[in-house]
Amino acid sequence: MGKNTPTDGLETQNLQEKEEAFMARPEKNRLKTIIDLEKLNRFNAQGCPACGRKFTLGETVVLACGAWEGEPRLIHENEAVFDEATGTYFERRCYESRKG
Repeated sequence: MGKNTPTDGLETQNLQEKEEAFMARPEKNRLKTIIDLEKLNRFNAQGCPACGRKFTLGETVVLACGAWEGEPRLIHENEAVFDEATGTYFERRCYESRKG
């Protein structure tokens, strides 16, 4: 314990590189994720708030604002529009009604 190994600095460097790479990603990609088993179990009871369909493993979803109350929620990517001006995804119908 407490001994420095040659890989200690390398692990720290790799972590810093990963963090920098994450922060360099465009905002659009930071709000996007893929449904894994943990997310499937957590969010599938209510399904997608935009279309009502259930999520499936491997689907791409985004964190988006919509007509619902409260914070942004995960919805299917094809149900969302990215607004460049705000750097936010919106549910398609909500976005269209705002742009009217």
